[in-house]
Amino acid sequence: MLLEGLRAGEELLQAQGPYPGRFSQEEDLLLHRRGGQYLLAMKLYYGRRHYLAWVELYNIAEGFFRSPLEGTLLGLLAASLGPGEALHVEYGQDGETREALILGAPAACTRLGHLLWGLGFSWFKDYYIAEGFREGGQKLQAEKPLDGRALSRHRQALRAELEAFLRKPPPENPSLRGARARATKLLQELRHPA
Repeated sequence: MLLEGLRAGEELLQAQGPYPGRFSQEEDLLLHRRGGQYLLAMKLYYGRRHYLAWVELYNIAEGFFRSPLEGTLLGLLAASLGPGEALHVEYGQDGETREALILGAPAACTRLGHLLWGLGFSWFKDYYIAEGFREGGQKLQAEKPLDGRALSRHRQALRAELEAFLRKPPPENPSLRGARARATKLLQELRHPA
């Protein structure tokens, strides 16, 4: 199994499953830390004709965000997704990201969004879909660009969004201060690509 025995520092990740999903192209996994402590649930959709693959992380346990496992797992998932494919992350346990999004920060300059930007995702959506008590929490969707033209469009739209955000008065809120610092750095990167 792809995720079995994944290490991040001293942490070891163990996968339970896969369990059948709603479609033949979908399966579910439960991830645990070494010793059986629950970490999160993951839904993997492998795609089919006209539908690209995606991964969803949900029911995330407290302590996942900002842990070594967060960066390692998100990096592994980002590497496994191709052009136009998406990662959906339920962020309710990530207080800084949640607060920054509620207060109007662009997704790419939140703590989680900025991490995902660095992993090659260039389009973001903050969403919640009511599904009759099966919807889970608020999620951040991050998609990889389909091609160079899509990346150029994403970068241009993000640049305009960041410029508008930075024109607002400096915030008193710590989550927005962090988002503003990341927005400044990201805007510099967008104006002067390496």
